[in-house]
Amino acid sequence: MHIYADEGVKLSLHDNIREWQKFLEGKAKKIPKPILRFDLEYKRRTIPPVYLIERALGKMNYVRTIMDSNGKWRKRRNSIAHNALHFGSEETYKEYKHDLLNAINQLQRHAAKHKNT
Repeated sequence: MHIYADEGVKLSLHDNIREWQKFLEGKAKKIPKPILRFDLEYKRRTIPPVYLIERALGKMNYVRTIMDSNGKWRKRRNSIAHNALHFGSEETYKEYKHDLLNAINQLQRHAAKHKNT
């Protein structure tokens, strides 16, 4: 997901620069927020925030469900990743598997659609 976060960081910076350009050209009256960072990549070692992933990929409901740090799967996702803990019930496992497979499918469709762009 870091590759998408990197793209999200670049797109967000580009948007901020465009806001300043519009202001400087007199096309906008309101002074934009200062640009405090000119990073071109996501530098943290943590899971990127969903807004950066969505900035790069667009809205993807299943990817959001799986990746959202405030969402319902966060604790289980972290337990699986760090401790290989069980899900607690087969029903919960099936629900997580369904959401995860749908998120993977969304990413595959997105990659296939943008392969030649």
